[in-house]
Amino acid sequence: MIAILLALEGRARTGKGQLCDVAMMDGAISLLTYTLGEWSGTGVWPKMGQGVLSGGYACYQIYEAKDGKFVSLGAVENKFWAGFCHKLGLDAYIPLQWTEDKQAEILQVVRETMKTKTRDEWTAFFADSDICFSPVLDAAEMCSHPQTQARKMIDRIPNVNQSGRDVIVTGVPVKLSETPGVPVYTFAALGQHNEEILRQAGYSAEEIDAFRQEGVIGSK
Repeated sequence: MIAILLALEGRARTGKGQLCDVAMMDGAISLLTYTLGEWSGTGVWPKMGQGVLSGGYACYQIYEAKDGKFVSLGAVENKFWAGFCHKLGLDAYIPLQWTEDKQAEILQVVRETMKTKTRDEWTAFFADSDICFSPVLDAAEMCSHPQTQARKMIDRIPNVNQSGRDVIVTGVPVKLSETPGVPVYTFAALGQHNEEILRQAGYSAEEIDAFRQEGVIGSK
């Protein structure tokens, strides 16, 4: 979508269209900006579970609560980390936020602390704190969350293709005031395009009819 928008803007300026080449691999590599910058800047390749944003530091971490559910902490800025530690009575760890050889100790203490309350109890405990702390929701909880509902980000298609099952799909993530997106759920019937596809693949009408007679494809 971004590529198309850029091409449209380019056309508006130059009057010429262009090919938009977007590969999944390119998109995945583009997400490595921070990792590659850290590696090239320090000369040390980040290891799984040891990096600043990959589990190595207590201030940016997922913690298990008493009930087996999880909470997330994204207190990268010192003010958030200080607020988190102060709220827990762990002020001694505030200046040690980026002290590498202290992370194992801090992680152990915080993990033990997090297991003294349930996920929802911790959520309520930190509700009035500006520290980038939030519960980790499962799929069902996310779908029914008030914010998700308010943003109309979940839709349910009942009895898809008479299967007896409802399918949950995501809503439109971009909200436009004048031309809002309206999802249209249209599904092809099983085998609906068999003949069209087989003809494009080079099969003759006689061959397609033989496939149908032999049960290789369904009837019209």
